[in-house]
Amino acid sequence: MPFEPLHTDEKVEGKSVRERNMDDLMLSGCSGFVGCSFGTFLLGMWPFLVFGSSQSGNLVLAFPVGLIPSLAFGIYVSRKLGLAAACGFVGGAMALGIFMHLIANQIITAIFLQGGKQTLPPLLVIYLIPAAWVLVALAIAYVILPKSELRDHFSKKKP
Repeated sequence: MPFEPLHTDEKVEGKSVRERNMDDLMLSGCSGFVGCSFGTFLLGMWPFLVFGSSQSGNLVLAFPVGLIPSLAFGIYVSRKLGLAAACGFVGGAMALGIFMHLIANQIITAIFLQGGKQTLPPLLVIYLIPAAWVLVALAIAYVILPKSELRDHFSKKKP
């Protein structure tokens, strides 16, 4: 018979462990980064779509309702999925910070055009809350990330 098996395969006892090659590592890291950044951004911006962003009262409600789930998501992915996911969380937090800055600026401008005067607290809302959010996300990602991930990444010697 021309297609008869050669019977040269070894019989392996137990389960064989598959080593991850570089392509698998790159695909999982890049996918994790993109997925976590989109997840962080979408979890943070959904209240602005649901509650609307035309009134300042909605802004006060939408900020914490969006940031708390986004922060919980970032804590989970930073701990479970490692460095690429933590960087994706920080990237999504930066995009969310820009989005919050633009929404706050839009609302403050609308209030100003309706005859209200521009005071210092709204200016703090425009700049301070998005900047504080990005700094908190960066700190959370660093603190929650397993230290073995950082140690393995930064301690490799170059040949």
